[in-house]
Amino acid sequence: MRKILVLFQAIASLLITQLYGAGKLRTDTNRIVHTIDGNINEWPTSRFETDKETQIVYSVDQDADNIYLALKIPSQKMQMKILLMGMNVYLDKKGKKREGTGVEFPVRKINAISGGGNGGNRNGGGQNGSVEAGNTKVDREKMASTLLFLKTFGFDDQDDKTQLVTQPNGINIAADWDDSNVLYIEYQIPVAFLGKPTDLNGKPLSVGWKINGFTANTGADAGSGFGSGRSAGFGSGGGRGGGRNGGGSSTQSTTPSQEMNSDMAKEMSFWTKLILKF
Repeated sequence: MRKILVLFQAIASLLITQLYGAGKLRTDTNRIVHTIDGNINEWPTSRFETDKETQIVYSVDQDADNIYLALKIPSQKMQMKILLMGMNVYLDKKGKKREGTGVEFPVRKINAISGGGNGGNRNGGGQNGSVEAGNTKVDREKMASTLLFLKTFGFDDQDDKTQLVTQPNGINIAADWDDSNVLYIEYQIPVAFLGKPTDLNGKPLSVGWKINGFTANTGADAGSGFGSGRSAGFGSGGGRGGGRNGGGSSTQSTTPSQEMNSDMAKEMSFWTKLILKF
């Protein structure tokens, strides 16, 4: 009986080798079936890294057709900075940190920069003109309504353009909050936008995110800035008393130079790499 079993195993092994090719049969336990829905539950927690500066948790993955990216953003202050100032993701198929190709999402809202002086409202500036995200479902719904578009730039054989976040056979992004006000963002980017799989196979793909910072020029161009007394969309606050359009006393809010010292003011970025396999 033992001889028969060994013979059966040898025949089975020979058939498998002939069918699949020597050394090509393997079980990929890391494969993820991705759904772009703003929910990253299908991603194993072991696949994520955390950027120390922003505390953003991130991961990258691929299959034969697409590159997948996922972000978990627990800080509400960081969420608001991203929503107001915009964020770029870069993909460099040379494995370096070049910023020529990528996606802008959320799209920078220059006219949405606002803050407030003392006593700003809940979504506006507080004592120091800082900006904080709201905590209610209504606040999240208002923010979600601004996440309808993305901008692409630098992709092979693709025109730079603004498009809806859902695009058949194109780049797709989904963002959503959980019950703890943690923001999740998922990206799906077609491999074909970067080149031919045969040319990319085995190559390192650098992926980087940059969160824009506030500058004095931004405020000047927008006609408002952190601490501006004028309403400019989200988080409008204004002067003391924080009226909707910045009404109240004429107390001046924080200046751009003061705001430059905060995390809201500076540009932040982090990078990772993915070895492409097809």
